[in-house]
Amino acid sequence: MSFSARLEDLELSSLLHLIALNRNSGRLRLTRRDAHALLVFRQGRIIYAATNSIRETFGSILLLRGLITEQNLADALERQHSMRQYRRLGEILAEMGCVSHEELYEVMKQQTESVIGELITWSTGFFKFEPMEIAAGGEIEVDVKEFLVAEGFDTEEVLLHAATRLDESRRDEIENAPPETAPVPIVPAEPPEAPRALSEVVGDHRPAAFGGETALALMRYAAQVVSRGVLFFVRSDGIVGIGQFGVGFNGQPASQRIRNLTIPLEAPSVLGQVIRSRETYRGPLEKARWNDDLAERLGGGRPSEVVVIPMIVGDAVRILFYGDNQPDGGSIGPIEGVEFLMAEAAANMERESTGRKA
Repeated sequence: MSFSARLEDLELSSLLHLIALNRNSGRLRLTRRDAHALLVFRQGRIIYAATNSIRETFGSILLLRGLITEQNLADALERQHSMRQYRRLGEILAEMGCVSHEELYEVMKQQTESVIGELITWSTGFFKFEPMEIAAGGEIEVDVKEFLVAEGFDTEEVLLHAATRLDESRRDEIENAPPETAPVPIVPAEPPEAPRALSEVVGDHRPAAFGGETALALMRYAAQVVSRGVLFFVRSDGIVGIGQFGVGFNGQPASQRIRNLTIPLEAPSVLGQVIRSRETYRGPLEKARWNDDLAERLGGGRPSEVVVIPMIVGDAVRILFYGDNQPDGGSIGPIEGVEFLMAEAAANMERESTGRKA
């Protein structure tokens, strides 16, 4: 059964969360006065995403990233146009040996996150979701001119990455704005260094789903308790970083380095330990390969104490918060407030998925 509504009545992040949790398959069309978009889902996972408000084509993205040359692209397009049966550009480039399937996958994922990042900024417009059966590995009835991800991307992971990048981009714009164009700061009721009470954070933001704003509120509060923190998303093929604060590096941006961090689910690690126990861990970072790798990825140095807090949605741990007090080495503050915010976000996600009122 199809359904439609205005984005003013149901935010896209909440809609995507519902589609993911219910493992829906179908097409989601979004329109507003100056743009339109199409998302396709198989069992709640995104297999296609496009909007006319993002002008870059798939081929131009590969070109700009230095994965192919202009001649590679021209040759692939010529082959594509000469074929009797339509073939996607990515498939042709892979067959030509110009780009690997792994590189195609990463570019498609980042392009999908860019589309979602654009769409979650839409505050007005309409959407219509049309359920449809999409067999595993099968074709779909949409105009997919460049790529289609057969296995699909985890919708909630894509949403979290897109929303977190949007928050970081907005923060960078404010911090780097020249004096003459910088926004006039709002004078806070208390000095900036004064800690915010948990009740104040909860009152400011009671999320319908764990999106970028929720992650930002959680991280801001956690920054009062630990010197640096990382949010991890738990998926079937590993534990992946999605956001951070307090992590500093020379060279590669910290946020990009965190997003490139993946820890195997079954490998011995403090993160895996919390997933299995489903309980908060506070204590030393034990010697283990992936714990050592985590410490190294965060900038080196061995924290004397760490905290890992799980967010449990339904029967599964979906999000992990990791914190420590490197590089100053001080003691970690009270963590009950961070645990409460994680539980609050999880409860809201469950309420939304079941249709219960908060």
